[in-house]
Amino acid sequence: MNKDNLNYSFSEARISSRPRNGSIGNNENQIKSYSYTNKKGSSSIENIKQMTTRRNTSEPQLSNLSNIPVKINFPIVNPALLSNVATVFMKYVPVASYIKDSIKYTNCFRGSDAVDTLKLIIRTSDRNLALLLGRALGNQNFFHDVTYNHFLRDNPNELYQFSTNLTFPEVVNESLYNIEKTGIPEDNTILQEKKEQVIENAKKSEVDSLPNGVYTLLTRCYSPTCSENNMCYSISCPRRLEQQNLLNHVARTTALAEKIMNKIDNNNSENQYWSTVMPENIVNSVSETERKRQEVIFELIKTEREYVEDLDLIQKLYIQKLRYSNIIDGEKKESFIEKAFINIPQLYLVNHHFYKLLHVRQEQEPIINRIGDIFLACIKDFEKYIQYGFKQIYGKYIVETEQLKNVKFKDFLKECERHPKSRKLPIQSFLARPTTRIGRYPLLIEAILKRTPVTNPDYKDLNEVLVKLKNILQQINEKAGKAQNNLKLNLLNYQLIFNSGEWYDLKLSAPGRKLIREGTFNIKIQGYESELTVFLFDHMLVLAKRKKNGMYKVFRTPIPLETLIINDKALHQRRSSTIFNSKSNTDRNSISSLKSNSSSNLTSLQYQDINKYPLILVQLGRLGGMYVLYAMSFADRKAWKDAIENQRSIVQEKMKIYDIISLGTSSHFTVSNHANCALLFNKNLVIGSDNGLYIGPGDGNGQFEKVLSLPKINQIEILPDLEFFVILSDKSVYVYSSSILNRTDSTIENEKKLCSNVTFFKVGICLGRYLITCVKSSISSSTIRTFEYTHNQSSKNRRLMKLLKSNNSKDRVKSFKEFYIQDECNSIYYLRSKICIAGSKTFQVIDMESLLTQDLIDFSDPSFDFMKRKDTVIKPISIFRTMNDCYILCFSNFALFINRLGRRARPNKTIYWLGVPSVFAIHHQYLFAFDTEFIEIRSLESCEIVQIIPCHKLKNLNRNSLHCVMETQSPYQIIFRLVNNSIVVLLIISPLMVIKIKLEIEEQVLVLISKMKLKKLMIVILFMKVVN
Repeated sequence: MNKDNLNYSFSEARISSRPRNGSIGNNENQIKSYSYTNKKGSSSIENIKQMTTRRNTSEPQLSNLSNIPVKINFPIVNPALLSNVATVFMKYVPVASYIKDSIKYTNCFRGSDAVDTLKLIIRTSDRNLALLLGRALGNQNFFHDVTYNHFLRDNPNELYQFSTNLTFPEVVNESLYNIEKTGIPEDNTILQEKKEQVIENAKKSEVDSLPNGVYTLLTRCYSPTCSENNMCYSISCPRRLEQQNLLNHVARTTALAEKIMNKIDNNNSENQYWSTVMPENIVNSVSETERKRQEVIFELIKTEREYVEDLDLIQKLYIQKLRYSNIIDGEKKESFIEKAFINIPQLYLVNHHFYKLLHVRQEQEPIINRIGDIFLACIKDFEKYIQYGFKQIYGKYIVETEQLKNVKFKDFLKECERHPKSRKLPIQSFLARPTTRIGRYPLLIEAILKRTPVTNPDYKDLNEVLVKLKNILQQINEKAGKAQNNLKLNLLNYQLIFNSGEWYDLKLSAPGRKLIREGTFNIKIQGYESELTVFLFDHMLVLAKRKKNGMYKVFRTPIPLETLIINDKALHQRRSSTIFNSKSNTDRNSISSLKSNSSSNLTSLQYQDINKYPLILVQLGRLGGMYVLYAMSFADRKAWKDAIENQRSIVQEKMKIYDIISLGTSSHFTVSNHANCALLFNKNLVIGSDNGLYIGPGDGNGQFEKVLSLPKINQIEILPDLEFFVILSDKSVYVYSSSILNRTDSTIENEKKLCSNVTFFKVGICLGRYLITCVKSSISSSTIRTFEYTHNQSSKNRRLMKLLKSNNSKDRVKSFKEFYIQDECNSIYYLRSKICIAGSKTFQVIDMESLLTQDLIDFSDPSFDFMKRKDTVIKPISIFRTMNDCYILCFSNFALFINRLGRRARPNKTIYWLGVPSVFAIHHQYLFAFDTEFIEIRSLESCEIVQIIPCHKLKNLNRNSLHCVMETQSPYQIIFRLVNNSIVVLLIISPLMVIKIKLEIEEQVLVLISKMKLKKLMIVILFMKVVN
């Protein structure tokens, strides 16, 4: 029978048998793209089909690429030097994640892409020559097939991975073997002690992992007289052959390549097919569809026998010899066998039983009618593959590390490869067999189902088996992904090093930590081009320079994702710059403009100058700046941009505690009339600006109107009885009647000017009096004037004052005390009988009765010694009372806690600001720090950052109501308010009634309770966080 007529059953079934010589046939249509995560910074070169000669028409597409010829601009290298070719190949070959045989493989590349890349590197159109060069690289273990079964093939359905160069295997925590844990074990004390020794050993044993050698087919002529213009005297000169006999040269290389491939891919054995082993009368008695069905069933049984033989070989050739020899030290021998080979003995029993059932059915029925019942009988046992699937990641790792450390083990593996039954396959090939086998079952079953009648009972059984197998494979892929992530994180925890004297807690051991993406970029530093490896974790971005010893030195500082912004517009402002040490003044237009717009769909792919694909990253904060990274392709840049923005949005949503409620823009507040302060008054919002006082609805649904014309209003406060308010206008303090805000009185007869040349004022209660304190501050001294405001506490007195028409601010505000201090005054905080002043270097307390001054901080406490150093920048700004009679002192670059005696409280909790804040506030046990570019929100309990809100030219208008303003690209300013979205107040009125009320600010709780006249019912207020 013509064998060519038999190949359809295997190509249509999407399977191929593995011949006993160790090679595997071309697996057509078995690979599909999982996600385009180009790790090496390169793009797919699939669109150069006009240059290919062997390309499968059913090849899966990675992206929507047009068939436009690309502009090639690879670095010029000597193609005969394997190390040079390998360096460029690793940088440009498109690396992605694919699914083959239902198993997900990460960081791999396709065979056809490898040949395409090599063609471009050596600048040839001969795919066979590029294939031979690729196999020369593979022979030195530069890369390998994902199943370790064959050499490089020019096939889009074959996957390959770069070999791992491990120069520090001893640093991996073996407790990672229990990969089901959500994170890396945190108890790495012993490993931390070894880290410095490991790094030192790695430096001493720098090993170049690149292939080395000369590929003679691509060498140039050795004659010094040979040149491009003069013909060489030698008839064997490569240049002469290229000019005169190019066709013969191509024919010779083609014949050589096909000879090698025929030797490797010899799959034409007569006994492979059902139709060749069955009698001719049986074959002719079935229909064409049934014959195809029997071919696939025969393939299933035959390959199952081969698979069981391989499992048996692993036990006899590897496990038993290791157990009964001294190749592995006795103390860790059993542990190594258990972790390297996992549950292969159990899998052998499962599949041996499964094969026996198949074999009996084959002997009973030459034409097998049912096979699904056998699968159903064994499908429960196939769940053992889940354990092997995710533990194989670590098993492969410890085998490779033991091979590097143990010479005996390395020699043992070479001896096993030479065993006739090993078929010259490495141990990794056998260890990968279980995962590839379980992944092939769905393909075989789908092929059988395609040719099984619906009326056949096997049709229902096979569909049920298919669902259960896919569920097992899904669990394998999920857990294997977590295992790969945990192993990579554990390695990076020791590979990432810092400059001497620097250290940053990357928190890679935190539960649930993930490595989202890894790749390389180019960057220009002081005019010189350098290469950086970029790691995108689920919580931060790390830039590092790879060292020859396998370590990564962190470049500058890690970037938390909540402080990271991708800025495309800065490129047009300053194209030539790459890194700025100063704070970035990039253009962020509005709340919505902080999210970068998505790039257009990928339409073409070109290898051009790296400057064409910049990725501009802006880090907020005092340690921030701008990074311009150059990707290798537009596709790589887009993939990185999407990944960063997606993960950043996830982090922001997870950390979201306060929402920005925009109150809209008004034509009144522009760059020429800045909003400077705000006040809530009877559900209205009062705003002081450069040109006057405006009032509008507090929810932003309406227009603002001007009620008072005064220049440069920088501060406004309402007095306790809501009858008067105080304004700081052009360095002068005025008291006005609130009738102006009620829009019932347009006159200013009740105006009273308190004082001039005022820097700021503060209203509050001290000595039982309501005081208005006006401060005139300079660098070396400050003059402080206090006024007492007499307010009417009862409604009867207020009505009486109105009848007597004595509601005049001049009669209600009187001078109280005036004093002078020899220090700058930045802010004031009222105590019971004293006031606290933030001076130039520290906080001072002034007794309002005796006017005696003393330091708030007890500097005899040694925990304050760091504040005495000359290099410590200290500028006191604010002070707040916290729980447990403690105070938090906010300086320009840090904050700390003190007790009532001025000594350090919570000495292990020192807050170092991410930015350079100038205004602080406390709400709902959260501390707010307002920088000009972002709002930093921290928990008072843990002092950790809980939320970052990026803004542009931000200014706080009222720290009590959290009203702010920021500029946009338009000439108008945006006024907004921060609202807590995670506070719910539960009023437990009775056992049968619970009222949930979402509040915006704490003051509303008191208003609500005061309105409820409940005397005999207990009211309990419980704050809880709502899980969105």
